[in-house]
Amino acid sequence: MLAPTGTIGKIRADSALLPYVGIFFEFQEYISRTQLLKFHAHGCVNGDPNATFDLKPMEYAHRFTPTYQKGQIASFYQLEAWMRENPRQITLLTLTAYQRGAHSIKMMGHAVSIAEAFEILKHSWRLLTKILRKALPGLDYILVTEPHKSGYPHFHVFLLTHELIPKKLQKKIAHLWQTKYKAGSADKGVEFTFSTADSPISNIRNYLLKYTCKSYYSAISKFPETDKRNEMTAGRYVFYALAWKNHWRLIQKSNRLSKIMKCQKKEHLVEDDNGEMMPIEYTAVEISRPVAGAHNQSELREYTTMWIKKGAEFRHWYPEKCEIKPI
Repeated sequence: MLAPTGTIGKIRADSALLPYVGIFFEFQEYISRTQLLKFHAHGCVNGDPNATFDLKPMEYAHRFTPTYQKGQIASFYQLEAWMRENPRQITLLTLTAYQRGAHSIKMMGHAVSIAEAFEILKHSWRLLTKILRKALPGLDYILVTEPHKSGYPHFHVFLLTHELIPKKLQKKIAHLWQTKYKAGSADKGVEFTFSTADSPISNIRNYLLKYTCKSYYSAISKFPETDKRNEMTAGRYVFYALAWKNHWRLIQKSNRLSKIMKCQKKEHLVEDDNGEMMPIEYTAVEISRPVAGAHNQSELREYTTMWIKKGAEFRHWYPEKCEIKPI
């Protein structure tokens, strides 16, 4: 997610992106800094304090790293498996807010900023879910936030229903979007796409991958970086900087789908001297970074204990000084 040379010039040249120059720099510094961090887990085997172990250093994973992104993609497979056992009608609802064009200025009285557009979408979707849940019993959904090349966001909402969404409800939603919520136009701000012979949405996993590839492009070989859908423009870099700064959720799920797609934790086992697999128990987690002034690949690192087990639970632990030792 590090931006190439020349991106800052494009941001400064765009009046809609210019206000976010500072946040963009903060985001880039965060990405650079976290790339140098590693997690180190320590523990013991089967509760025996004498049988200690150290796991291989792990990447500092956050939602803009391939490790986290691949975990999200794995959850799509869990959803697909559940869908085979629980067939549903799949409808793609695309929601777009007013932006900075002439029509948007006419309707809103001003050019809508990227941050304002996201808040409009979030607030209006919250109101819309109440209407949808009442009209469509048993509704489940997955919402994916996708930025245009300009950096302005829109929502792709996969609605999972027992029956097809009636036209009367579709018209009501478009009407509310424009007249009551004042979020966007009825004709361009709300779009329904149904599964047909020409436009099948039978494989929800592939559709989710398609609409998340802007943020997960680095982890998805099916959609390489040469694919125009994955082009990381200056606007998109700014959008993800804002998402980081404001803690915006880029993927939202209904409660039931959240449970279905939740990461399946595996029991951690190690082989003892007798060849038997024994459960391991974590006792501490450290985070390390290169010593100040050292090159990025230096084996000399500063270690800070982040979590330590006290009794039956983990507690945060922040010593005043880092311990310096080779990795």
